[in-house]
Amino acid sequence: MTPYFPHESNARNDEKIIALRMKHGWQGYGIYWAIIEKLRDAPGHRLSTEYRIIAYDLQTDIRLIES
Repeated sequence: MTPYFPHESNARNDEKIIALRMKHGWQGYGIYWAIIEKLRDAPGHRLSTEYRIIAYDLQTDIRLIES
């Protein structure tokens, strides 16, 4: 399996993504895509709900991951 998934170049303009950016800024947008990448690579496309581990891996505050 190749480590690839489609990503539209205008994804940032989606209303849900704009709402995410309004709440969390560009940091939240970057974390969102990092989580999508992690899901793509994870067995069964599922992640643990150990938010502290995800936060550490992505070098961000756990509150951002939990939200």
